[in-house]
Amino acid sequence: MPACLRICLLLLLIGIARPGYAAAQTVVVYNYYDLPPFITGSGKGLTHALTRRLNTVAPDRYRFQVVSLPRRRLDLQINQPGPAWVVPWANPAWFGDTGRQRYRWSPPLLRDHDWWLSRQNHPLTPEALKSASGLQFGGLLGHHYGDLDPAIDAERIKRYDALDYASSLRMLQAGRVDFISMPISVMTWLQRRNPELFNAITALPRGQPYERHLFSAASDPALADFISTAMQRLAQNPSWQQELQAYQRDDVPLAMQ
Repeated sequence: MPACLRICLLLLLIGIARPGYAAAQTVVVYNYYDLPPFITGSGKGLTHALTRRLNTVAPDRYRFQVVSLPRRRLDLQINQPGPAWVVPWANPAWFGDTGRQRYRWSPPLLRDHDWWLSRQNHPLTPEALKSASGLQFGGLLGHHYGDLDPAIDAERIKRYDALDYASSLRMLQAGRVDFISMPISVMTWLQRRNPELFNAITALPRGQPYERHLFSAASDPALADFISTAMQRLAQNPSWQQELQAYQRDDVPLAMQ
């Protein structure tokens, strides 16, 4: 056997015997929140920060890569054959999986809470929201609002969509809509950078606080187990917890008080 062939065969055997030398498996991080604080620029935001943390935990086993796509495409991608994947910042109720049987869910990643926002000179009241008659709602393009859909479908509420939360706030301030909805995580980010957007704005809690998780395919238990372990490790990481804590609030921004 030629010497060069023996060397190639030896290297191949070493690679088989030592899995750490094999290429890491690529895992797509499907990001459908193309908005702050989850995406704040090219390679920036909580989604990219989380992906870097995951790659640090598993440099030889998995290689996580962010791919942004709309919710409708996400629903198609995760229900057809393809590469290994995870979806961050999600809740089982939003994906029809309250029983957690369709997908594998990680421990909680971030605590959040949605709020209704309206103008101080025309505040939204629980009574007006309950009757849902003659109101104009500012939604986000491609987003679903299950608690409003019946009234919107019955045309008791008119819905007008914006491309992002900042535009939605400007619509509200201009009087083009009566109220909008926004997570406290997004409000916190916007209030720090554009506090003027919250001038003369008041808030009303929308439902109860909720938790955001990572989820992955039920058919890939090895990846799900790794994600669960990684989340437990990150829960003990002070710098990561400090980064998340900045977006976990129980009150509304000071500009709205």
